[in-house]
Amino acid sequence: NGKKSKPLAKELHVFTIIVVENRRKQLLKEREEEVVKDIREEVDTFTFAGHDTTGSAVTWTLFEIGHNDRVQRKIHQEVDDIFGEDRTSPITNEELKKLHYLEWIWKKTVIQFLEEQIFGSLSLECK
Repeated sequence: NGKKSKPLAKELHVFTIIVVENRRKQLLKEREEEVVKDIREEVDTFTFAGHDTTGSAVTWTLFEIGHNDRVQRKIHQEVDDIFGEDRTSPITNEELKKLHYLEWIWKKTVIQFLEEQIFGSLSLECK
């Protein structure tokens, strides 16, 4: 009988809407949690990779400076010229910007380091 089934169908339809809506909310929440987790993992990867690369580059630069007496003397002279004999006063950003030779050594060494990291691994892949 159509008269009896219409109210039942309507009730069933309301029930299915509730079930679908609850499931939709659950999926959205799970997806949101998954997206947040994915973003966090990506940020961690870039952050720690950056620290590793920077740490390695600093280590390599210090190693290279340590093996070159002429470079050490030039850096020492530049530091003496800029900061003078007073080693107790705070260092300013303006003073750091004047360390042109040290900056040049840093950039040159980092470029060499990165080239080795990139092209060294490429040459291994080509073998």
